[in-house]
Amino acid sequence: DTVENDALLYCLDLPKAPPGKIYQWWVIVDGVPKSVGTFHVDSEGDSVIMIDSLKKFGNVEKFLVTIEPDGGAQKPSGSELLRGHSI
Repeated sequence: DTVENDALLYCLDLPKAPPGKIYQWWVIVDGVPKSVGTFHVDSEGDSVIMIDSLKKFGNVEKFLVTIEPDGGAQKPSGSELLRGHSI
């Protein structure tokens, strides 16, 4: 949403994270990763995650999804599954 800066991440057909791992969504602001949050996928590998406003993160340059240890990480350390540029 370019007016309110809301964002949705739609994940479809992802495998369940391995035992002891979780998916984590990140934004990159001025080259620094900031966690949006962690998430699981349902039995079909789907998940929808909403950010109520990207403005609170600053000028978002990129988005990442990684697999991290349960509970999440302070910075991306696991396998990078998705990377996209902000529009």
